[in-house]
Amino acid sequence: MASGRARQGRHFWHGCLAHVAVYDKLLSADDIAVHVRMGRQGGAERGVSHSRDAARLFALAAEHFEKAAQHEPDDFRVREQHALCLCDHLACIDASDHRSLPPGAGTSAVPIAGPAHRRAAALLDQAIRKLEGLNAAETLGAVIRRLPEGPAHAFRCVDALDALLRVRPDYFATHDLGHQSQMALPLKDLALVPKRFGLGSANAHPRLARAAARCYRLVLADLNLAEIYGGVDLSWARALRNDEALCKLVRDAEEDEDNRLITLGKHDGGTCRVGDDDVRLVLNARRLAISLDLTACGEVTDLCCMFAARHNTSLQSITLDGCVQLTDEAFIHLGRGAKHATLVAAQGCGKLTNAGFGPLARGCKHLKALNLSYCGGVNNETLIVVAKALKQLELFHCAFCTDVTDAGVYALATTCAQSKLRSLDVSFCASLSDDGVSAVAERCAALEYLNLSGLHRVTDAAALRVTHNLWRLRTLCLEDLHLITDSIFFFDSKKDGRAAARQQMLGELREIRLGECARLTDRAFAGLSARAQHLEKLHCRGVAQLTDAGLSYLRLEPEFKQQRGQFLQVLDISRCSTIGDRAFAELCKACPSLEEVDVSFCLRLTDRAIKALCDNCPAVKHLSVGNCRRLTDASACLMADALWLEALDFSKSVRLSDAALEVLVVELAGLTRLDVSGCSGLTDAVLKVIQFHGPHLKRLVCVDCAGFTSDPLSELRAARPSLEVWTTEEHVEDADKPQWVAADADPDHGVPRTVPPPPPPRDSETGSGVTDAQESGVITRQSSGAS
Repeated sequence: MASGRARQGRHFWHGCLAHVAVYDKLLSADDIAVHVRMGRQGGAERGVSHSRDAARLFALAAEHFEKAAQHEPDDFRVREQHALCLCDHLACIDASDHRSLPPGAGTSAVPIAGPAHRRAAALLDQAIRKLEGLNAAETLGAVIRRLPEGPAHAFRCVDALDALLRVRPDYFATHDLGHQSQMALPLKDLALVPKRFGLGSANAHPRLARAAARCYRLVLADLNLAEIYGGVDLSWARALRNDEALCKLVRDAEEDEDNRLITLGKHDGGTCRVGDDDVRLVLNARRLAISLDLTACGEVTDLCCMFAARHNTSLQSITLDGCVQLTDEAFIHLGRGAKHATLVAAQGCGKLTNAGFGPLARGCKHLKALNLSYCGGVNNETLIVVAKALKQLELFHCAFCTDVTDAGVYALATTCAQSKLRSLDVSFCASLSDDGVSAVAERCAALEYLNLSGLHRVTDAAALRVTHNLWRLRTLCLEDLHLITDSIFFFDSKKDGRAAARQQMLGELREIRLGECARLTDRAFAGLSARAQHLEKLHCRGVAQLTDAGLSYLRLEPEFKQQRGQFLQVLDISRCSTIGDRAFAELCKACPSLEEVDVSFCLRLTDRAIKALCDNCPAVKHLSVGNCRRLTDASACLMADALWLEALDFSKSVRLSDAALEVLVVELAGLTRLDVSGCSGLTDAVLKVIQFHGPHLKRLVCVDCAGFTSDPLSELRAARPSLEVWTTEEHVEDADKPQWVAADADPDHGVPRTVPPPPPPRDSETGSGVTDAQESGVITRQSSGAS
């Protein structure tokens, strides 16, 4: 019998078999069909019935044990059997709850804890504390082994493990196999505990991560078990000080990830406390590493980069975003040792200057991607050095580098390998004007990603050159460009008579960001609809002049009446207050592939708009209806019935009641983020519902909820430690901003927080990368200030 084990001896199947049948002949299709039909018709019902009977018997036994324990409180045997009986009782309840889950819920779905489950769990918690008082280490080990698997019992498992080690700190100190065979919880079983209860999973609660790391260190101290995780020797990893780093290494080994890819950083906006010692320990064990990711590792210093440059010379990708302690010395060493590097990202490294950028660019000749966004030391000299030294550069980002001017961008555009540069981000470089942007549009014809957000001096003169010359653009960010108008989306036959430009203008566009472009009107969306036939993502937050007519152009091209919207996946029309129900409903009918929708501050939308969304766009996962004050409980019920939401913003909805929110929390089992800030109609009663429902909920934002009081909120935090409950504005303002970003920076305007991979090379691309049609007549700049 095969169990899925790999030939190398890894991936052993851990579990139990039930209702095994062995046949002495090959079953026919009819025999198998009979088995399936009997299981579907009667097996499930019989399984639920038997589980309920077993749960009832275990509950009765636990009640008798509880009475016996009250009569003899210090009787060790009674306490032991009581605790083990409660574990079996919980296992029966969980089995019954899992069978009662709806079809398609999946094996990882977490059942809702009912009254019987909560009572048995509370009794088991008391029993664990009693066993600790009786110094019953072996019984606590047996409890850990007997506990039912799953994240619902993770904290209970940690409580039992902590109690065991407080009673006997040296419980796992003996590695003799004969002695371990007599233990209630030997090391080989302890090795499985983190995976059984999800202690070391990604984004686990800090207490769970600490417990998982503690288990890993105890197990890896036994050399006989050094390769128990994925068949990889991790005995060296127990010396790591950072718990999350150790858990990440074990997860990668179990999932058979490439051990040449080292990822120790965090990408969720927080900071990582990995230090130089841990990084050097990992680098020393992985000498052939090709990728190093230390995102948000704020305690890492130049010593780490020095070690990597000397001992890990095969590194090709180096991500140092948020390593705020790094100085020029780090880049000098990388320039000397990381000769094979093709990607370097150093967003937010504020101590870096040209003294470090220069040696890096001159030493790493093969760099294809360089991200220096939020680095205050970047200026024109940096761009000149980069353009001269890096002839294979395909991606260059320098967002929020305010010392960059037109002269630097002009030098970059005219000196770099123009046929290779595919991605450029100069957003919020406030000194840039039409001259620098026009130079990019004229020279860098291979660009596929261009971010010009926040360049307040850019006008239609430069924006026209961008839309007319950059035919390969797939992503264009023009947010906060207050001077551009509708004309940039229409072909200018007076200044450009090329037939190829008329035909290919914006033809490859997949994503466009136009937020806060105050002078755009409905006519701009008519031109966009005519050109961008395969648009997938549209962000037009705060375009105040967008009306129902403009929204209709997104579903029907106005000139030739061609259908549009079938490819649209992301739609952001927040703060477009003139949008009405009818236009939004018609758009929903034309956009069945929508996955993310933001209609916040669309004050005219009512329940009819939400009904149209629910009826026509079943794939929506992220929905924001904040400040849509006309929505009522009916909208909440429609969402609960028709959608599977993962993130929902219902803030400032004064008509939302406890009953409607209860429906949302109970029915949307996959919900991970919920914002009900400013919903004055909610009371403490709904907090009780959240406490026992919404098993995947990770973040609850309830700022200015007058009906919530402190005691229920504290009780909710205590009952669900993994749930983030935000009650102040400070949490919300810094929610999605990495902690290493400057306070005055705004990363929400299309600035990538991580470096996107360079676009794949085109087989048909010639040496210049510019077509004959473009060479024949590119729009020339009228101003020569940059030259």
